[in-house]
Amino acid sequence: MDEDTQTTTLPSSPSDSVSSSAPDAGTNAAVDAATQIDFLIKQFITELDEIKEKLKEQRSMVKDAIITNVEYKDADDGVKAANKRKKEIANVIADQASVRQAQEQIRSLQESAKTIEKKLSSYLKQYVDTFNTRTIEDAQGRLKEIVTLYKLVAKTSE
Repeated sequence: MDEDTQTTTLPSSPSDSVSSSAPDAGTNAAVDAATQIDFLIKQFITELDEIKEKLKEQRSMVKDAIITNVEYKDADDGVKAANKRKKEIANVIADQASVRQAQEQIRSLQESAKTIEKKLSSYLKQYVDTFNTRTIEDAQGRLKEIVTLYKLVAKTSE
């Protein structure tokens, strides 16, 4: 393994590194577990940020190597000309009344799907809370699993 691509080995769960040897350490164990989870999350975030930065650098190097190649540049210019012609043809086709009507229908259906998905998400949460299960059978008899998705995003300042 390359020296620059070292990874830190961390326990896969807080219980791997938290020990509760004292019988009256219930509260302390919970605090230790919470602290350990916080520590692990911060470590993983730091490691992920470092990997993303290295990926960014490597991608930039590859991109620079490709762009500076003369043969690639010639091929790229040909592709750009073909894409320009393709876009012009697509615009002529999209200008037809039947195609505009179909595009409006697509937008309307997409908005309907988004609205239904939002409502469904809310009802699925209520279903899980009410029935304490993460599976449901749909109208066709297929078993579906209800999943919760957690994602880390940058917080915007308001």
